[in-house]
Amino acid sequence: MNQRYGTKADGAKVPGATRRIEHFGFPLLVLAPFLVIAGRAFAYRGHIYLHSDWAFADIQVHRAMRWTQLVGVYDRFGWHHPGPFYLYLVALFEDIVGRSHGGQAQIIAAALIAGLSVAGIVFVMGQLRGSWGAAAAVMAMVITTIAVSGHPSPLVLAWTPYVVVMPVALVGVLCIAASLGSGTALAAAVLVGSFAIQTDVSTAPVVCAFVVVAGIAFVLRNRRTTEHPDSDAVPTRSLSRLPTLVLLITTGVSWIPPLIQEFTGAPGNLTLLTRFFLHQHHADAGLSMSAASVGWAESVVLGVSAPLLVTSKMVGLLLLLGVGAVATAVIAGSVRRRDAVALAGGSALALGTVVTVIAGTHIVAPLWSYYLI
Repeated sequence: MNQRYGTKADGAKVPGATRRIEHFGFPLLVLAPFLVIAGRAFAYRGHIYLHSDWAFADIQVHRAMRWTQLVGVYDRFGWHHPGPFYLYLVALFEDIVGRSHGGQAQIIAAALIAGLSVAGIVFVMGQLRGSWGAAAAVMAMVITTIAVSGHPSPLVLAWTPYVVVMPVALVGVLCIAASLGSGTALAAAVLVGSFAIQTDVSTAPVVCAFVVVAGIAFVLRNRRTTEHPDSDAVPTRSLSRLPTLVLLITTGVSWIPPLIQEFTGAPGNLTLLTRFFLHQHHADAGLSMSAASVGWAESVVLGVSAPLLVTSKMVGLLLLLGVGAVATAVIAGSVRRRDAVALAGGSALALGTVVTVIAGTHIVAPLWSYYLI
C-alpha cells in the first residue's frame, strides 16, 4: 500500500471508510481512556494534597501563570531541568480548573500528554503501515500499559520521569517516519523531543541520537528521491510546508525562556547543567550495572516486572541480550524482505538501547528503574 496517498500498489483507491479508520479511528480509540482520566480530574472539586516533587512543581507552575518561570523543574542536585515547557502546560490547565486545584491540573496535563503521545504513535503507524499497523500499535500500547506494574498509573502519573515516557516513544516513531522521507515528522520529532528534554534532561541522549540519525537518513533519502524519482522515499514536495514551519517556530519559541535565563543568570542554568555532567567527578553507576538496568527497564513491555531498585545484575544482562537479539532479528528480517519501516524500527530499538546504556553509566544516584524506563 502506498503509505502517503492511500492507494494500493496497483493504483486502486483505498475505500474512504477504511482510510478514515486508519487515520482517525484508532488514534481516537486509544485517546479515549486518557480523556476519561482527565475528565474525572476536571470534575473533582475536592482538595488534592501535594507533597514533595509535586508541591514544588506547583510553586513553579504558579510562577509560570505569572509568566516569570524561565527554567524547568528543580532537581535535588542544585540545578533545574532545561526548560519550562511542561510547567506552562500545567499552568494553562490550572488557569482553567482554578488556582487552588493544582493537583487536578497536573493530572489533566499528564493524562493528555500521555494520551496525545499514544494517539500520535498510532496515527504515525497508521500512515506507515495502514490500518493493520495502527491496530498493531494499539495492541502494543495496551500490552505496555498492562505490563507496567499491572496498571496504567505510571503512564498518567504527574511526575516528570513518567510524563516524558510516552513523548520519547513518540519521538522514536516520528523519527522512523522521518528516516523514510517525511519532513513534517522530523519537525514534529524536534518539537516533541524538545518538550521531553526540557521536562527531564535525562532524555537528552536518546532524543538527540534519534533526531540526529533520523535527520541524516532524511537528507540521504530525499537526495536519493531527487536523483532517482522512482524510489520509494516519500517526496518532501508532497508535504505541506505550513505544518513543518509551525512546528519549527513553536520549537524555537519554547527555548526562548531558558536562553533568557542562561544569558541573565549568574551562572545560567544551562551552564550549571554542563558543569554538573561534564566537569564534576561523581561515583557513576558503571557499564555493567547500567546495561543490567536497561535490560530490566526495556523488558517491562514483555511483562517482566522491573524492581524499583535493580539488584540482580545477571538477570538484567540476560534480559538485555534478549532485547538485542530481538533488534538483530528485526533488522536481519527487514533487510531480507527489503522492509524499510521494519528496518528503521529495529535500528531505532538498537540505537536507543546502546545510547541508554552509555548514558546510564553516568547516572549519579542508585539506579532506580524509573531513570531508564
